[in-house]
Amino acid sequence: MNFLKKIILTIVALSIVASLSLTIIGCPPAPPAEEVEEVEEVEEVEEVVGPKPGGNLIIAQWSSPDGPWDPTLYTDAYTAMSLDLIMEGLAAYNENLELIPWLAESWEISEDQKEIILYIREGIKWHDGEDFTAEDVSFTFHVMGNPEYLGVRYGEVVEPLLGAPAYKEGTADKIEGIEVIDPLTIKFTFGEVYAPAIESCGFSVIPKHIFEGNTGAAQRDFTTSADFVPIGTGPYKWVAYETDQYVELARNEDWWGYEYGMGAGGEGTGEGPFVDTIFCKIMDQDTGLAAFLAEEVDAVSVPIAEYDMIAEVEFAQMYEVPGGGFQHFALNQYKAPFNDVKFRQAVCYAINRQSIIDNILDGHGVVVASPIWSESWAHNPEVEPFPYDPEKAKELLDEAGYLDTDEDGIREYDGEPMIFDLFYPTGNMVRMASMPLIWNNLTAVGIEVRGELQDWPTLTEHAFPEDRKIEPDDYDTYLMGWSLSIDPDAAVIWSSKYAHPDGYNGYGYANETTDAMWDEGVKYVDTEKRKEIYYELEKILAEELPTIFLYNDNEIVAVNDRVKGVTIVPGLWDYAAKVFFDIFNVWIEE
Repeated sequence: MNFLKKIILTIVALSIVASLSLTIIGCPPAPPAEEVEEVEEVEEVEEVVGPKPGGNLIIAQWSSPDGPWDPTLYTDAYTAMSLDLIMEGLAAYNENLELIPWLAESWEISEDQKEIILYIREGIKWHDGEDFTAEDVSFTFHVMGNPEYLGVRYGEVVEPLLGAPAYKEGTADKIEGIEVIDPLTIKFTFGEVYAPAIESCGFSVIPKHIFEGNTGAAQRDFTTSADFVPIGTGPYKWVAYETDQYVELARNEDWWGYEYGMGAGGEGTGEGPFVDTIFCKIMDQDTGLAAFLAEEVDAVSVPIAEYDMIAEVEFAQMYEVPGGGFQHFALNQYKAPFNDVKFRQAVCYAINRQSIIDNILDGHGVVVASPIWSESWAHNPEVEPFPYDPEKAKELLDEAGYLDTDEDGIREYDGEPMIFDLFYPTGNMVRMASMPLIWNNLTAVGIEVRGELQDWPTLTEHAFPEDRKIEPDDYDTYLMGWSLSIDPDAAVIWSSKYAHPDGYNGYGYANETTDAMWDEGVKYVDTEKRKEIYYELEKILAEELPTIFLYNDNEIVAVNDRVKGVTIVPGLWDYAAKVFFDIFNVWIEE
């Protein structure tokens, strides 16, 4: 969540017209004229209106939110689009992607870097009027550490805390590393130095008085029930979700940030947010673009193919920034041949990823070699993507024993033809356009994929089934994208310790060396020391390919020019997060 920039009202200066009296030399004096009182003429002008409350902001959303409306449980960006405006944490990122105090007004870090004391602002209220306290923060972390917790946040948020594993295993009745000192002060103690500690402490807090008695095994049913309403402390309140149509949010008139003057960098006028109502309308990209052109929605993610057409629209404000994640071609390594690194390398060599950039993205993106963002300080510049080389792909497949013995054009493994299902989601035109190219590339080296278009909830149920581990029959391959954290730590995706459902590793990738490096990478606050670890880690991941890393596409956003004050931040999640990032400064010109 970002902050409101200082507002400058533009005042048009008054123009004053004065009369000048001239005397002509050498002429007889004229008879005295009747004296007339001279009057200055003043041009009437209007003050240019600056940010003001009111109006509706309508943004297109490509898929229905998968839910639940609970920050400790949801896993999809479409749920986050709305929930991030409702829920808040003790810390937040500003427009420079620096962590700053938010619900906490300040913090202190011990000399050994293992303890953080956070001081919560006074007067913060939940949307239902209850006081926000340190007990809510402690409760939230204990929810994610509960032995019966059904979400995936434990590893990335809670596990580094002192005593969290014992609580998770049921051998302790609380997390030792969480201490509520008083209603507005909480201390976190970590077992070892943990570099992303402040980011973890900034995790969105849930209200104890709402969730108490509905955690563990009961939490998912509670948060997906028809009468559940997400209650937060944020600048927007929940209004409604019309299934597969829209999410509606309303401005929180009692938001604590007004009193504290929250704005850009943590300080501002305290006047924003200004927009009365936000609608996230669910539609596919074709419908969304048509709605934008008809001025029925205010913001839309623009596919490359439509860039020139949208850019020529008079009312369209165009923004383009590097994306903060990557697209990938996932392989289920719980079964052969996907668990064979030579097979994965062959697939990578076989796919012409640069062709996706050139012909589908029209140059608006880059091929990626690993899960570490190319703009990150942790990216190793010596690591380069595998080139497109179908002959190398065939060579590797031959070496691995995947041969076309019956000469029908399809290789075999274990006596079965290499024919695999490829699931890909509706709503994303680049992924949909990439599928035929991938099919052609793989067919050329003797591998056939059968594409199956699925809606987002169906695909995620295959990729991340609820409450159980991935099985060989859940999927063969799929196309999906990852939005990355600002911190390079991504153990919860790639470490075998966090195999789904304990984390996001739904690929079956396991490597003891990289597991240890993910663990080591968060033990130092010193960026240079961390960089050494991630540089070496990236080399291994780029070679072993826990998934086939495809590309990072630029984020292109079109916003109607009636929407003022938008700040688009590079490298930040999905496009909606970028539009909403500086929501405190956004206003509608009617």
